[in-house]
Amino acid sequence: MTSIMAVQPLHLATWIKRQTQMRSAPTVEQHFAALRHLFDLPVPSQIIPDNPARRRADRLRRIDL
Repeated sequence: MTSIMAVQPLHLATWIKRQTQMRSAPTVEQHFAALRHLFDLPVPSQIIPDNPARRRADRLRRIDL
């Protein structure tokens, strides 16, 4: 990955899957929350059009980690 603008929900899903193999679910949720906030920063200035972690989080709410 060479740019934050290239990150897609699929990349985050892969990251979550790998993290859950190595860490507990609460730890992964906490780290993912940090990523959501990180991706929130460039959205208001339209550096990235939307937060890919927010789109992924909406789907994850329906699935248990």
